Order: sequence, then structure tokens, then C-alpha cells
Amino acid sequence: MALLVLIPSIVLVGWAIESERLKRVNLGLVEMNPMTAVLFIASAIALYLHRYTPDGHPLRRLAVTLAGFMVFVGAVKLQALFFTDWDGGIDLLLFRSTIGTNRMAPNTAMNFVLCGTALLSLGTKTRRGWRPAQLLAITAGATSLLALLGYAYGAKTLYGVGTFVPMALHAAFCFLLLCSAILAAFPYAGVMRLVLSDTASGAMLRRLFPAAVLIPALLGLFRLVGLYFHWFDPELGVAVLVVMAMAAFGVLAWINAKILERSDSLRREAQYALNQERNLLRSLIDNLPDQIYIKDREGRYIADNAAHARFVGAESPDQVRGKTVADFFPPAVAEKYDADDRSVLLSGQPSMREEEVVDIHGKTVWLASTKIPIQDGGSEATGLVCISRDITRRRGAEQEMIELQNFLFSIIENIPNMVFVKDAEHLRFVRFNQAGESLLGYAREDLIGKNDYDFFPKEEADFFTANDRAVLNEKKLVDIPAEPIMTRRGERILHTKKIPILIGGVPRYLLGISEDITDRVSSEQQLREQNVKLLEMAQAERQANDALKKAQSQMLQTEKLAALGQLVAGVAHEINNPLSFVGNNVAVLQRDLASIRKLLALYQSGEGSLEKVQPELLAEIRELCERMDLSYTVANMDEMMVRSRDGLRRIQEIVKDLRDFARLDESELQEIDLNQGVESTINIVRGRAKDKQVTISLDLQPLPTIACYPAKVNQVVMNLVANAIDACQNGGNVTVRTSTMPDDAGVRIDVTDTGSGIPPAIRERIFDPFFTTKPQGEGTGLGLSISYGIVRDHNGTIEVTSAVGAGSTFTVKLPRRSAEQK
Repeated sequence: MALLVLIPSIVLVGWAIESERLKRVNLGLVEMNPMTAVLFIASAIALYLHRYTPDGHPLRRLAVTLAGFMVFVGAVKLQALFFTDWDGGIDLLLFRSTIGTNRMAPNTAMNFVLCGTALLSLGTKTRRGWRPAQLLAITAGATSLLALLGYAYGAKTLYGVGTFVPMALHAAFCFLLLCSAILAAFPYAGVMRLVLSDTASGAMLRRLFPAAVLIPALLGLFRLVGLYFHWFDPELGVAVLVVMAMAAFGVLAWINAKILERSDSLRREAQYALNQERNLLRSLIDNLPDQIYIKDREGRYIADNAAHARFVGAESPDQVRGKTVADFFPPAVAEKYDADDRSVLLSGQPSMREEEVVDIHGKTVWLASTKIPIQDGGSEATGLVCISRDITRRRGAEQEMIELQNFLFSIIENIPNMVFVKDAEHLRFVRFNQAGESLLGYAREDLIGKNDYDFFPKEEADFFTANDRAVLNEKKLVDIPAEPIMTRRGERILHTKKIPILIGGVPRYLLGISEDITDRVSSEQQLREQNVKLLEMAQAERQANDALKKAQSQMLQTEKLAALGQLVAGVAHEINNPLSFVGNNVAVLQRDLASIRKLLALYQSGEGSLEKVQPELLAEIRELCERMDLSYTVANMDEMMVRSRDGLRRIQEIVKDLRDFARLDESELQEIDLNQGVESTINIVRGRAKDKQVTISLDLQPLPTIACYPAKVNQVVMNLVANAIDACQNGGNVTVRTSTMPDDAGVRIDVTDTGSGIPPAIRERIFDPFFTTKPQGEGTGLGLSISYGIVRDHNGTIEVTSAVGAGSTFTVKLPRRSAEQK
């Protein structure tokens, strides 16, 4: 259908732009009339709408209108060509000024009448199943095929009528496409049913028909080409055409004969396989444990299997055929069986039921029977098929199950816990035991068929319903430890377990078992209250122990500070005295060395005279000077004295730092700049850091003076820095940073290390007295606890942030206060 729209559209474009090549297939051929192109497009649209829109759809009316327009235009042109001279200029409506002598050809108009009528009758068929639309399409297609052959053979008579304008080549091709599309609209009906059937006749038709059309056409074309190139004369050409046609159709007949032979062989094999399958099916039916029989409308057995034959007391199914149930059972039993079969035959509906019957030996058995009426296409059943299975054992098992259920229900009824069952769809109670009645205070008949919203407040009912839905959705047991509910007996606390009851993998019911634990919860509450009191007593005792340990720690710190102060004072006093005269002596020695150096220079200037007077003495002097490298010693003596004085100055600073650290003469609060004390403390511990190959970095921001006990604050800094050094590995770094707190509220000291960090499990215990992570003998566990106490005495805080493997930061915050405050 796409080509059926594309080709006419190209022609219309050619008329619009006056392109002769677009209007004709070849410049020497006939151009397609514009109205013809429009009708082809209309036919494609009509066929598409008829094929892909349902009956009654508004677009179906458009399809009928377009098909009717095709018939109308074709009929008007035909009557104007053969009956009257008036056609209303219907084929000149488009491009009248440029169309010239081009008119719609008579065979073109006839084909539009045929195709339009075919489109109008697409949905109709005859009693024998013929489709008029297909016959009309075949007629129009034959006309189009003749026109194409006429163009191929150069026979104008095949594509033109008299002196009228002939059918255009592309018009004939479009008609062939349209007729093929109409035939394909109903591929399995009418003519096409035989063409596309999977029978031998259909296969032969599909092979022979194209050959019957193409072979003569190609042979005729070959004869014309031979005559044109003088390959043979006309008589020989006819003979060649006949011989080649005979050979082609002979080969085709031979090929089809071979194919039919193979098809017949396959049919015989299929027939044999069918017989084998029929015998296998018969054997299978005879060996099935289920009873199978077929009856006609009069109740006579047509066929049955061995199981049914045994049921009626026959030795084989052959002894049952042609007989009725009255030939095997007593009249009363036979009449019952006949009545059941007649009800199926009269209703025409299958019947499936389980029934208790009596076999030929008088034994009562249960059968599950399915009876299906046999229809032959009419309204009445011509017989029935019955399949019966012996379910006597199953019914016995079901009866045992019922007895077991009654036993279980008896147990459930008498257990002390509340047991209830709800349906899965509406969560209505379908079963309740006696304990449930007693617990809730409702009669059983008041509970069955109702849900939680009928007995409990909305909040409680919502809670119960949410739990029920969770159990049903997750298909597993849910344990609800404590569930307080309001009953007629007051508030009770229930421990409930709920589980879904699955049938076929789908939850159908919900089973709940609730235990009243109100008394137990009350006892547990009393026990918890006693435990709380015991815990409070233990906490009080622990606090007393902590206070005692703290007092001991403070006393120890006081004694330690006192001892350290005395030690530092003694060291500073003992070092200061010798240090003073050593320094003075070094200064005097440095002054006198200048005179000694001048004296040596004078001696050296008299070497010439000495060599003349005492050459041996001069040689001895020169040997001694060379051995002691006098020139180097004299040159470096000043530098040695400078380094000596620098060393003495360093010792003086260390002594000063010790005194500043101890501040034993300062027992009162003093206004100081903490940076000085921090620097002094760091100077003391730098040697320890150097031994461990740890770098100490200082970041001291300008600080306001604060009132504090300088020695104690220095002790805090020393403890924190010493711990930071111990926490670092070789190559680690410790950073001491001071800064002002926001709003000038005080000062802040941060000691950060790159050590291993403090694990969260012990982070809360690091300030406890005597708690240490160092090996035995390397730490007392008092450093951080003493520091904590000193900071707290200053109304400050000490905090720690740490990440395992990334180091720690201790932060000390000291508030500002005047020396008068205490």
C-alpha cells in the first residue's frame, strides 16, 4: 500500500511542476491522468481503513465514501466513452490548463469500477464461501496483467482500446498492486484459502500458477527478442517457442510429480504414526486406573476401558460395548446412574461431583466423576464422556483428618491461653476458644464475624490490624512481646504470637495465641524498681570511691608538685652559683685570649733571630706548633669561646625555664601570658621528643593575660605534650596551638598528635586515676587525671577528640578572671 500511495503522489508532483519524466515511466510512454493518481491514493486509504478499523467506526464511513467515489468516476467515464458524450470533465478537474489531450483510458475506468466495487463488498461472502471482492480483484488484475504484457511485447491492443488514450504503464502496475492488496485482505477465505492452504493442492497451485504465468510470458519475450536480432525466422521462432514451452512444462510436471510422490510417502508415514499413536492411546486408556467410558444419547456404551469393565463386572471392554447400565446393575441402581447421565445430556453442561456408589459386588465406594457432553455442532448432545476416579481412600483420610481436627479443636478449647482465628481478607474472627471469652469478657457468638474495630478503640484496632497485615504479607511468625489492650476486665497485657495459615501457598487465615502476662509484668516491674534502688546505692558507693580516689590523687599531686618544686629550686640554686663564675671566667678568658694571640704573633715575628741564636729550640717549637696545628687552634679559639658562652647562656635559659615552670614562689593567682609558660614547658620536653624522633610544632597566637596558677597550668601542658610524644611513632609530629576563645571569654590550648588514637571503648576512662595503656612500670595513670583536676580548679574544661589510626587532640579551655577572683 505504500507503493500504491508513493507512485501516484510522484505523478501528481510531476503534473504540478510539469515534469514529463515524473508523469511517465519513460518519455515515450503514456502519462498517468491526474484523476487516476488521485483514485489510486483514495483506494489505498479506503483499503487501509477497512482493514485496520473496527466495524461501526466513523472512519469506516470514509472508506465506503472513497470506494464509492472510485466506482462513480469509473462509471461516468465508461458511459461517456460508450453511451453518451458527457462526462462532466471529471478527469479534467485537476491541472485543466496543462492536461492537454490526456484522458482516463476505458480499461482504466473499468478497473476502477471493478476495484471500487470490490472495496465496497470486502466484508460479504456467498453461501459457498466465495468472496465477490476477490473475484472482482482477479478480473481487474487480469486486465492489468494484459496491459503490462502489451507494453512488454509492444502490443497496443492489450493496453489500449481503439483510438482512446491507452492505460499508462505505471497505472497498470498500480492496479496490479491494488488487486494483490484486496486479495491479501482475507488471506484464508475464498480463493486465497486454497492458494494458502497447507494441502497438496494448495502447494501445487502455488508452484504451478506462477510458472503458468511467467513461463509463457518469458518465452514470448524471448521469441520477440530473437526476431528483433534475427536469431531465427518467424516459423522457426514459433517452433522454438512451442518446444521450449513443452520442455518447461514437462520439467515442471516432473518436479511436481516427484514432490507429490514425496508428499504421498510422508502421508503414509504420518498415517502409520497416527495408527501407532491411536494404539498407544488405546493402551494408555486401558491401563489407566481411572474409569473411562463413552455413551450415546440412548445410554448405550460406545467405548470404555479395562477399569470400567472391571467395575461393571465384565471381563473386557468388548463385553460392555452396545449394552446399557441396566445390563449390569439392579434396576434401582441402574435408574440412578441413567438419571445422572440424562441430566448432563439435557443440560449440555459438564458435571463434576463426588458421589457414593455401589459397584457390581455391592461394595460402597466413593467416585470423583467428570461427565462431559459430546456436541456435533448442533444444539443437542449426542453422547457423553465420563472419567471416574476411586477416591475411597482419600475420603477415608479426610474423615480421619476431620476427627484429628476435632481432637485439636478440643485441645485448643481447653488450653489456658487465648486462641483465635481470623479470615485473611477482612480480618474477621472465625474462631475463638473459651480462654479468649474469659479474657476479653465477651460471649463467643458476639465475637465471631466481627473484627477488632467492633471491640477496641481505634488506636488499638489500628495497631492490631497493622500487625495482622504484616504477618499475612510476610508469611511468617510474628512475636509481639507486650501488647496492652483494654477489655471488659480492664487493661490486660498480652504476649501474642501470630502466624499465617497458608492454603496453596496463599494466606487464607491468621492464627493468634495470646498469653495473659499482666501479673508477670507487674512482678517484673516490682523487681526492676528494686534493681533501680540497688543500682542507686551502688552508684552512691561508686561516687564515694571516686571522691576518695580523687582526694588521694590531689594529695599525691600536691606532694609531687611540692617535691618537684623543691627539686627544681635546688637544681636552679646549685647550678646558678657555679654557672655565674664559669660565665665570668669564660668572659675573662675570652678577653685574655686576644693578648695571648698578640704575644704569639710577636714570638713568631722573632723566628729569624731565634734561628740564628738557638736553631734547635726553633726546630722544637716548630715541631710542637705543627703537632698542635697552632694556626688552626688560634684561628678557631674565638669561635670556641663564642660557642662556650652560647652553651652557658642556654644553660641559664634552661634554669630560668625550670624556675618559671615550678613557680614555687607563686602560690596565688597571677595575671600572666600563657604563651611564656607554654614555651618554657616545651623547651623542657624537647630533648624527650628528640630522643623519640618526634617533631614539636608551635602555633602560639597572641593571648590576653589570664588569672591562673602558672605552675599548675605548666604541669597540664607538660602532661599533655609528654603523652602526645609517647603516642607518636618515629617521625611523628606534635602540634601545640594557643588561641583566644570567641568573645574574648578566655584562652584555648590544643595539643594535637599524629599517634595511634584512642579506641572508643576506653575513651571514657582516660581521665580516671591510675588508668593507663602504657606497659607496667612506664606510666602511673595519674597524668591526665591530675590535669583534669587542675583544669577543673580553674573553672575550665578539658576535652578530647580522637580517631583510631589518625591521632588525637586534647583541648584545654581556661576562662578569664581577675587575680582578685578566686
